[in-house]
Formats: sequence, C-alpha cells, structure tokens
Amino acid sequence: MRLRTKLTVIAGLICAAAAQAQVTTDFAYKKATWDPNPKLHQLNDKEKESNYVILKDKILIEFAYEASGQLVEYSTRHTIIHFNNEKGIEEMNKIYVSYTNILEEMDLKGRTITSEGKIIPLSKSSVKKVDNIENAGSFLIFAMEGIDKGGEIEYMYTNKKSASTNSSWTLQTEIIHKDVSVDIYSPENLVYEGKGYNGFPQFTKDTSIAEKNHISSSVAYIDGMTEEKYSAYDANKMRFDYQLTYNTAKGKARLYSWEYCGTDLYAAIFNFQKGELKAMDKLISKLGVNSMKTDEEKIRAVEMFMKTNINMTGENVPIDKMLDVKYGDDFAMQRLYVGVAKALGMPVEVVLTTDRMNRKFDSNFPSWNNLREYLLYFPAIDKYLSCSNYSSRLGFPPPELTNNKGLFIKETELGDLKTGISKIKSIEAPVYTNSYNNLTESVVFNSETFTPTINIKQEYMGYPAYYIQPAVFYMEAAQKTELMDNLSKFIGKETIVKSNKSSGTDKAEILSKPFVVESVVETPQLIENAGNKYLFKVGALIGPQEELYQDKARQSDAEITYTHSFGRNIEIKIPQGYKIKNPEDINIKKEYTVGGKVLSSFVSSYTLEGDVLKIKIYEDYEAIVYPKENFEQFRAVINASADFNKVVLILEKA
Repeated sequence: MRLRTKLTVIAGLICAAAAQAQVTTDFAYKKATWDPNPKLHQLNDKEKESNYVILKDKILIEFAYEASGQLVEYSTRHTIIHFNNEKGIEEMNKIYVSYTNILEEMDLKGRTITSEGKIIPLSKSSVKKVDNIENAGSFLIFAMEGIDKGGEIEYMYTNKKSASTNSSWTLQTEIIHKDVSVDIYSPENLVYEGKGYNGFPQFTKDTSIAEKNHISSSVAYIDGMTEEKYSAYDANKMRFDYQLTYNTAKGKARLYSWEYCGTDLYAAIFNFQKGELKAMDKLISKLGVNSMKTDEEKIRAVEMFMKTNINMTGENVPIDKMLDVKYGDDFAMQRLYVGVAKALGMPVEVVLTTDRMNRKFDSNFPSWNNLREYLLYFPAIDKYLSCSNYSSRLGFPPPELTNNKGLFIKETELGDLKTGISKIKSIEAPVYTNSYNNLTESVVFNSETFTPTINIKQEYMGYPAYYIQPAVFYMEAAQKTELMDNLSKFIGKETIVKSNKSSGTDKAEILSKPFVVESVVETPQLIENAGNKYLFKVGALIGPQEELYQDKARQSDAEITYTHSFGRNIEIKIPQGYKIKNPEDINIKKEYTVGGKVLSSFVSSYTLEGDVLKIKIYEDYEAIVYPKENFEQFRAVINASADFNKVVLILEKA
C-alpha cells in the first residue's frame, strides 16, 4: 500500500528557513569510535552453539539542519560479529547496507580480527554498489577478508540520507544479539518519540543537553528467536519505532495524531473532480446498480467489475482515466469505491491498518508505521472489502488484516463543512462458520481386488477457498484441468482419478458460494492384504495432516491466519462376508477450552448401520490467538487430525 497524504505539509513543518534553523556543527556521529586495539571476545556455552553471534549493534540516528534549512538524516551503525563455524562465515561474509534515500556516503570502515588476533582492514576495492537486489532496491555490499572460525569482523558506517519522519527497525533474529543500543538525536525544535516492542526497553530522554534532543534505549542481551509453526513470527520480534511528533518552532500542536490523519486522508480520498464523478455515474448506470435491491448486491457488482476488468499497476491515475485505460493503482481503486458508495448514499469508512503477522496495530502510538494497509468498511452490512487484493471479495478481506485494530475514517458534516473524523476500532474476523472445507466420501470395495473406489465431494467456502476459487476464474482450460486433477488426488499421489467436475467457478460466485470439486477415484494404496485379513487405511481419506512438534518451551502464542472449520462425512460399504475388527480406533476427541468455552476441537466418531460404517469428523478453530500457556491444548487439537490420519481398520472374515 502507498499512503498518499499531504506529505508536503509535513515537509514544510520540518524544513525551517535557513535563518531560523539551528545549523548543526556538533555531530554526535563524529564521536562514534571503535577500540584501536581490538581483542577477541569470550563466548559462553550457549553463544558457542550459534553459527555466529552479534556482539555489538549500535544504531545512531541523527537529524540535522543544513545551512539551506533542509533537514537531513545521518545514519550510523557499528557492528561486531563473532564466528563459530564455517557456516556462519558463509552466511555473513558479505554485508548489505540499504542505499535507499542515500544522499552521500560519509564514512565506511571495517576490519577482520582473525582467531590468532591478526587485524585485516577492509579493502575499499571490495565495496560495490548494486542498483537492485531482488526488487528490494539498491544496496552497498562489502566483503570482509580473512575471516576464520573463532574470528570476528567489525564495521562502522555513516550515511547521509533524506530525513525520515518515521521508521521501524527490527532487532531480533534467530541469532543472539548483545550490547544493542539506539540513540536518536534531533535539532532543538524537532521532537522525535520512540517506542520499543516485544521486550525492547522504552526510550528515555536525555536532559543533560539543551541545544538538541536526544532519546535512547539499550539492552545488553537479545536472545535468538526461532520461527515456530502457528505464530506471528515477524510481529513477535523485538523492534523499535520512532515518529516525529512536534516542531516547537511551529507551535505546541502535535504534528501527527489520529485526528490529523483522518482529516488529511479525507481530503485525499473523499473528494473528486467533475470528470471522475461523471465517470462513476456512467459506471453505476452501466452495471445497473441502481436497480439492485440491497447494498451488498451493489457493492458486489462494482467489485466484480473492477476485479475482472481493471488491472493493478503502480501508476496513479484519475478515476475517469483508470476506467478508460483499464488500469490503476490501489489508491485510485480505493477512491473509486468510496466515490461510488457516496453516489449511492451508502455509508463507507476507510480503514488503515497493518498485516498482524508482520506487526500489530498500536493504537497508543500514533505513527505512520501503523498505516500500511487499506480496507473499506460498509457499516450497514458490517462487511469489509479490499480494493486491491484480487483474491479477496466482500466479506473476506485479506485474513492477516483481521483480528487487529485499525484507524477508521468516515465523512461527517459540521454545519456546511464536510470533513473526516477518525476512530480506532477493532477489525473483527469473519465468524468461523463462514469459512469451511467440507468433505463427503462414499467408499466401496471391488469384490475381486478389494480396490477402494471413492465418490468424493469437496466444498471450499470463505478463506479455505480464498487461495483457489478466485484463481480458477483466471485460468486457462489446461490449468483448470491440472488443478482439478491435483485437488482430486488429495488422498495421495498414487490416487487414480476416474472423473471430476467443479462448480462455483463463475465470477459472480467467487467467495459468495462454495467452490465444489466432485470426483470419482480409485485408491489401491489404501488397502493391504494381510493373510485372511485386509488393512484399510481409513485415516488417509482426510488427506495428509500436519503433526505439530514442540521439543522446546514455546516462545510465542499460537496464532492462525483465520478462523475456520472442517466437516467430514465418510460412508464405507463393508465387503460382504467381512466385519471391522477395530472400529473404536476411529473415536478421537480433543478440545481447547477457556473458561468452559470450547474454542477449538477435533471430534471423530462412528455408527454402524448394517453393512455401512458411517464416520463423522468435525474440526474447528473459533479463535485466532491461542496463548502459549495453553499451547499443549492447542497442539493436541492440531495433532488429533494427524492421529486420525494414522488409523487403519482391520477387515476380517465375519
């Protein structure tokens, strides 16, 4: 998402006239030094287990006025890394420094300290600038020479950059970090505030200097965080954010607030040119929206048109041009939906939030860092819409944006004046019953070979369909055939597909009706002869299931992407002359309960009606977050499906 606001206004607030600006001459970064006689560090046993350890990570950010009155930023980083093995050397023998917004390289120095204490300075010839690496922008890359096991590298650089009003730095990885410190300096009139997350200490203000502002935070030790299944790994990492909050030379008002954002974004999104209004009226007429009965029908009609006719690009164009040339960016699309809603007299709110798997929205720290993703909210029908995500449809926004807080902006009238007001509210996830993957299977055995033939019906609705159903509409015939074949083989790759068909693939049915795959398959791999008995791998009928292991103490809460359920109904025609010896193996029940309420469960049971074995399985996840202190309950539910997957029925002569 690109957030377009009146950034020029903010630029004006931070760029003082040369006569008023306090030109910086006493730079803090110039005082940053390293030990002229470095010695290797001693590691404890735990630190020796890692491929390498970050022994020092000092970050110094300094904002300063130039003689012209322009505000610039000096970014300094001082790092020491100790290597325990060749793998660590391979991972970190090249250092990457982002070159985005760099105005000038002020300083760069580095050195290797070998295991024998020999010092090898960084060769300037090893420093290269690469314009673009994996679409992440330009980087300065330098390689350190002479690194060996037990040795260390140390480097320090300062770059002059375009000044930032806000930023976010992640400090935690899988590797141990020691001696981590952050210092932020700014001119006397510019006040920056910082905030630590996930255990990083809060910033303190230095009151010992009067001519500039200085806030800082530090921590002696950051443990490595390993990625765990079912966790918001990136969101749980230790980090800090900072935000420009005041310019005392311009007054006492906070530069950034949720209220300011509301009025600012309102001006950018809720106002339209005459040509745009005319184009939207024409679109409404073309789609016959006015004749539709409900708001939901009207919104879906517009969404279906936009997501099947307008291509997403990075180019910002007016709405009338976007509808003419059939392309536009996310911001233009956002404005179109808002404009159409206004023309139809339909209440609409613009929502800005974060991807909660990367970072949680922090309502207590007004910052641009929290405004990374757009949604629209239609309060009359209590549904969200993502304008730019082509997999998403009304009522099923990108799941990572739900179960989070967001900034809601709506239009209001104050007398003759229309403006935007903002409020922090929760973005509730769709209820779990709206997202399901249901399975119906009927099994018969060949009277001669005992090969199972299975009639299968798979139903995907809501988020289980999110990653399949929208894509089917855009597929060529050959791609659809391949997809249907793969979906029909969920029991195993050895499955023989005799026939299949699908429904729910029309563009009007995407995420509004189930996507259904019906198949007839043979599964010889599920039956095994054992003398006068047959072993039937009934558990495989639900497909492979993940088994969740946790051999270390859980570091973070379990978190799933979306709430959902599975319903599975299986009927097995028992071959004539045989009986099932161990049907009780089917019975499994695991539940995750909080305060007596079941929030997640797996229950499988059976009934025997004549020669038909009927198996019913129900699994659901009503909550998104499962606190780590109750992790074993959650793990038991997850693993219950894997336990069922291992069930083998014994068919023996009656």
